[in-house]
This record gives sequence, C-alpha cells and structure tokens, in this order.
Amino acid sequence: MTPDERRAAIVAATTPLVLRHGAGVTTRQIAEAARVAEGTIFRVFPDKDSVLRAVVADALDPDLTLRDLAEIDRGLPFRDRLTAVVRVVQHRVSESSACSARWAGPARSRTAKVPRKDAKALRRSSGAGCRPTARRSTRRSTGPWRT
Repeated sequence: MTPDERRAAIVAATTPLVLRHGAGVTTRQIAEAARVAEGTIFRVFPDKDSVLRAVVADALDPDLTLRDLAEIDRGLPFRDRLTAVVRVVQHRVSESSACSARWAGPARSRTAKVPRKDAKALRRSSGAGCRPTARRSTRRSTGPWRT
C-alpha cells in the first residue's frame, strides 16, 4: 500500500471514531479501526492532530459532494433528481458539521493544552452565535424558483 493509500485508509477509519469520540479518540483506537500498527499512523502523519485535521478536511472536501451529485441518474424525473440532490447535500453538510463540531468539542481543549480556566470559558461559550435567529427575511425572491 502506498503512503497516500495508507493515509486515505487511516482517515476513512478515523472519521466514524471522531464522530463518536471527538478529539478524545486515541491513536490506539485509530490503529485498531484502520487495522494497522500504531506506529504506522506516525509514518504518514506527524501527530494525532494532523490525523484529526485530515479527517475534518476530508469531511469538508467538495470533491466528494460533487462525485455523489454526479452519480445521480439524470434520467430521473426532476422531482426525484431534486430529492436526490437534497439528500446528498444534507448528508454531506450533516457529516461535515458533526465532524467539525466533535473535533472542536470539549475533548479538543484537553489535547490542545488549553489552560483549565480558558477551557471552561470555551465550553460555556460554545455554540454562541450558531443559533438560528427567530426573525425571517421579508425580502421576496425573484426568479424562476419563486413560489
């Protein structure tokens, strides 16, 4: 297996672990999931944070979404194609959001060696500014998609 293939296999095996454990995932868990020795991880990644960054980058990679969209049968009726597009986009957004949120969660503050008082402040403020507002736009859309 080439280093690039090994790297991709480790990232693929780590993604579900990050979704389950966040940044608290151990290199031992990663090695077991990827079915490699723990030392193999460090032949293709300099440290655990690099593995986690690769997982998040993979989750945010637009090429994967474009590939999934290209696989939608263009012969389907418009409504079915639109439904398939929405499912692909929802899945990718959900996966990338969950992956990013789990990586940046409370366990991340421990691996980043953030002082305890700063970590508490981060946990208290997490999600601030991420809540949807109750106000809706009153601007009417124009164009062929207007309902």
